[in-house]
Amino acid sequence: MKWTMTALILLIVAVPVRAQWRIGLEVSEEHFGSGADGVRNGNHAQIFPDNASLVGVRVQRGSEVRLSIGLGYATPGLAVQIEDLLVVKRGGMQVFSFSPRISLPLARWSNGLRVRYDLGPMVEHWTIPDQSSYWRASGEIGLAVELPIGSKLLATLRGGLAVTPASVFQESDLTDALTKHWTWRRTLAGGLSLKL
Repeated sequence: MKWTMTALILLIVAVPVRAQWRIGLEVSEEHFGSGADGVRNGNHAQIFPDNASLVGVRVQRGSEVRLSIGLGYATPGLAVQIEDLLVVKRGGMQVFSFSPRISLPLARWSNGLRVRYDLGPMVEHWTIPDQSSYWRASGEIGLAVELPIGSKLLATLRGGLAVTPASVFQESDLTDALTKHWTWRRTLAGGLSLKL
């Protein structure tokens, strides 16, 4: 809550008064890399969050330069892979995300189509039900294509790449055979926002 209020204050004071406010809905497909790996009984093993759909809302302010705050939720499965054998516990993890971003223009066409790039941190609360709960910080960079629909609506297609330096797992969740490491994530998202 403290981070949310701080980001909201920065969003209000850091962007010119005439800047536009928008609120939107985002749906993304999250593809995670390995969060820990090692050798178990002579076989290579790794553990990672399974692919997941994340649903979120985003409030943004600005025109050419934009600042935004996003909140999202997903329930990725908990995946364990040993050589070619993959086992996934559906709904084995939960994640709430908080992601402030700055977005900058890259290209614009006469039909209103725009390409923008963005970057920012992510603060996430991960839970493995009945086992553990913890916070993680990540960094993300992305590229978005925007298309206006009328005077109020804006459709967005965005691809992003994020990394969690501390892994999305903690030591107590892992066996002695596994070592946690950086977790990479690829995102493909679609969204629709409304000008207020």
